[in-house]
Amino acid sequence: MADEKIWDSEILDDEELEEVSGGGTRQLAGDNDLLKMLGCTHYDGTIIWDLWASKANRIVTEGWAQVGIKMELNNNEARYTNTNHYYLNGTEISRKEAFTYAMKQRGWNQVAIDCFDWDNVKGAW
Repeated sequence: MADEKIWDSEILDDEELEEVSGGGTRQLAGDNDLLKMLGCTHYDGTIIWDLWASKANRIVTEGWAQVGIKMELNNNEARYTNTNHYYLNGTEISRKEAFTYAMKQRGWNQVAIDCFDWDNVKGAW
């Protein structure tokens, strides 16, 4: 019975789960995969924590700019657990909206976007 109380306190709700499902470096790697697929500037290597604020970040940021999106890393100490920020014309948008916008800018039609494997992208939505 005591163990059940401990487990109950460890269960995350949907909002908490979204926060730990892969922002920061993991999102940067997923963004890089998308940019590569779209033919944008991308980092040609493995993105790891050591590269957090280095060349990979600058290159991925440049890739996003090619499709009109400003991307900012959520640069705090909990690097794996936070969501990066995406802006279109100065307004913050969701990561999924940024992906969709980038795809449209690179000529994808709505059917192709709807068929995209969203579940296979690194990082949290």
